[in-house]
Amino acid sequence: MTDSDLSGNQAITTVGFDNFGGALYNNGGTATITGSTLANNQALGGGSFSPFGGSGGGAVENSGGAALMVTGCRFTGNLAMGADGQGYGSAGGALDNEFGSVANISSTELIGNRAQPGPGDGGAEGGGGAIENEFAGSGSILRVTNCSFSDNQAIAGAGGGIGRFGASAAPLDEHPLLGRMTLVEWERFHCLHCAHHLSFVVPATREDALERRDAKTAGHSSTMTMPLPYRHDCV
Repeated sequence: MTDSDLSGNQAITTVGFDNFGGALYNNGGTATITGSTLANNQALGGGSFSPFGGSGGGAVENSGGAALMVTGCRFTGNLAMGADGQGYGSAGGALDNEFGSVANISSTELIGNRAQPGPGDGGAEGGGGAIENEFAGSGSILRVTNCSFSDNQAIAGAGGGIGRFGASAAPLDEHPLLGRMTLVEWERFHCLHCAHHLSFVVPATREDALERRDAKTAGHSSTMTMPLPYRHDCV
């Protein structure tokens, strides 16, 4: 994308789903933005029990092993905000880079962008008022060269200009049941926890789906076999 204007766009969802990229969502692809303006875009209302759990990238989301290059651009007044209540947060008021992705930002202005949690007393955070680099310990790479940051805000969180989450490979706080875990173990635990809950609504195999159908038809829903989370890719 060259010499373009992406302004006033919105990505909106509700509780139960995370939300990414008010103007552009680069998921596992390659994107180049040059000489463009991205202003007043919003990613709103995201909130789930996934490892992310909120909204990311008020203007741009770069995720899933994606590659992004931004040169000579201007990001102003963009917003990432989580859903109401329950502690749903946000990351990257202008740009969120995560899950093994690489973002190169150069000669770019980032002004007045904001990351904030959803309204309500949930204790969530907004991280990276302008840019958030998440899960850095798992390979997310952010390079910033010759850029200017001003008046960006991370509400109730860290990194008004640039925030980094998961950059350390050191042990995290001790879990009350599982004890101390490394960052990789902690992320895997949350992935399995999410997979467990999804297993109650998503059949693991076609055979499971047929069993559910047959049990419902026979009026014996209690005989259904719930799928296990171990089919998920995070194991």
